[in-house]
Order: sequence, then C-alpha cells, then structure tokens
Amino acid sequence: MECPSCGSSPLERVLDLIDSQTSFWRCLTCGAYPVFPVPPNPTDLYTEKYFEGAICPESPRYSGYLSYDRDREVMRCDFIESFKPFVHGVMRILDIGCATGTALEAFRDLGVPEEHLSGIDVSEYAIEEAKRRIPRAQLRAEDVTSSDLRGQYDLIVLLDVLEHVKNPTALIKKVVQALAPGGKIIVSTPDPESFARRIFGARWSEFHAGEHICFVNASWFSWIAESQNLRVRMLRHHGKRVTVEHALSRLRAYIPFFPLARFRRILNLNMRDRLFVVLEKPEV
Repeated sequence: MECPSCGSSPLERVLDLIDSQTSFWRCLTCGAYPVFPVPPNPTDLYTEKYFEGAICPESPRYSGYLSYDRDREVMRCDFIESFKPFVHGVMRILDIGCATGTALEAFRDLGVPEEHLSGIDVSEYAIEEAKRRIPRAQLRAEDVTSSDLRGQYDLIVLLDVLEHVKNPTALIKKVVQALAPGGKIIVSTPDPESFARRIFGARWSEFHAGEHICFVNASWFSWIAESQNLRVRMLRHHGKRVTVEHALSRLRAYIPFFPLARFRRILNLNMRDRLFVVLEKPEV
C-alpha cells in the first residue's frame, strides 16, 4: 500500500474509524494522513442534500452541511475578514471547490469585479446556485482533479478542499501551474495532528466516512512548498464564526443523537484543529 500523496510506501496505521471499514494512516515521508480504502466515486456525494439537510435523525454522524444557505451570511463575513489582507487592486481569483459561491461573494464585497472571479466545483447543484448569486463570474461544474485550470491567477483559494481529494500533492502541483508569478494560494484544511484529533480519536468531527479521504499536516505544507518552489507566508490554526445551530450539529460527532436546536446566535469557534495556510509563488 502506497501513500496516495507522494507514492511512498512507509505508512503507519493510526486508528480504525467508527461505523465503517476504513482506517486512518500516516505517511512517514510527506506527512499526509490518507484514509483507506477510498470509496469508488466520492464525488457522487455532493448533491443538493450535501448542502441542505445532510444531517437526519437516522444518521447522527456529521456529514455535509446542516444548511449551507442558512449559514452563508455568517460564512461570508468570516471570509471577508480572512481574505482582506490578501486583496490588493485588480486581481484574478480562482476558488476551487467554490460551493454555492459564498467565498467569491466575499471577494466581490472586497472590491474584486465579478468578471475577475472564477470558481470550480464538482457539484452541478452548487454551481447553478452560485450562478444565481454572482452571474458575471466564470463558474463551471467540473472535477478539478481531472480537468485543466485555465488561465493565470493572482490568488487561488482551496477552502476545505484538500481533505476531499485522494492526491492533494497532484492538486497543488496543478494549482501552481495556474498561479501567476508572485501569486498566492490560500488553504484551509483540518489538522490531523491537532490536539482535538488526538483527544477524540475516531470521534473527531472531521472524520466523514467516504468524504474526507486524505488529510495533510503542517510538515506536509513545508514539504510541498519546497518541492514546488513556494514560500510558506503564513501557517496557523484558525477558528471561524458559526451559529449555535452549526456548533450543536458538530457535537453529534462526539455525542451521538445530541439534540439539534435552531439557534442563530453567532459564536467564535476555535478548537485549534484547522490550518490556515498561505503559500506564495516567487516573482521570477
């Protein structure tokens, strides 16, 4: 068995996941944490149900979004705060895994013209929703792992994307080719070496059977940056604003059948189990 991220074979089994036949492994070479076996068609998950109403009484484990649309205003404000330091003048921006366009709306609100915004998502439902909200953006429903990234971009974002792909290294290599000199890559992804993952083990809320199939840690970003001639400009743990409703839904990963409540009060939630990383391509 080889690491899907770097092709190396020294893998260490970490733990078996709950309610599935899958196991969580660690690559001793690149720092990736793959999950085996990989489902045959993981992209089939991303239907309308994934974005609206993925949690149901008979399936208490968290997967997908309780309601992406109900949380989009909270997410948009959170994105604006996160992206603001990296938006300067006229930029060409690509959002990989753009969902229904919330992050692209945040860039638009920061002054980037819609015509300079592009988005790719594997979900046809999500892209159709995004087109309604940002009609002048360049949006397409594609599996980014098997398609070409057209154009040269000043900023490419991958928010909660790397953990969804079998080979995150191949995806970053493709992203680098589409990045203009001096351009930046912003990544947000769960940290498999976080204190929360170690404490909660197989009940860590980021273990979504069939959905999250390869995690990467901080050392992986150093490894990929060196191999692709990138600079790591920022690497930190970050939280996010969420509604009480969203936070309670996440608790169901730790306390099965925890009751849900539709409270819209906003919390600043930071379990320090998510990485926020900025990589930069040299000018020359």
